[in-house]
Amino acid sequence: GRVAVAALGAVLLVDAVEVAHGLRGDAVVANPMLSARTQHAALAQLSSLQARGPEVLTTTYNQAGVLEAWSGGALTPMHAWLLLRRPDDAGPDWPREELKRALAFARPRWVLLSVGPNVMDGPFADNAAVERALPVSAGELGARVGQRWDFPTEAGGPGWALTELQW
Repeated sequence: GRVAVAALGAVLLVDAVEVAHGLRGDAVVANPMLSARTQHAALAQLSSLQARGPEVLTTTYNQAGVLEAWSGGALTPMHAWLLLRRPDDAGPDWPREELKRALAFARPRWVLLSVGPNVMDGPFADNAAVERALPVSAGELGARVGQRWDFPTEAGGPGWALTELQW
């Protein structure tokens, strides 16, 4: 009796410790797609800039719908992820021309980049290449990159970056 109760108590205690550890580990998010800290900070910055939807261009699938959801539909950016999907036969200029096309169409004041690692990204996403192409693509259209705001994840690593474009 007492041994069985003690053994059960020990098992339950170990389970409780594992659950607590797991919850604590889940609170240290390093993925910008899952980071409330990253997403809320970006939305707060956009709100402080009085950004309107069409003035903001998102660049990756994992940003689509996030700002709309957190803002209750008040902010509806332009999404360029379909245009910025890396094709299997991507040439050396990818994504310069694709990003240039998106910028020429939308003429955004701000571009939201995903700069942190995201294990959910598919092989079609190359966020680092999009980030590198931004100043070149913007420059070819007569715009220049201005101020940049970085929004880290709960783990402190890179999450998203908001880049100002000056036309």
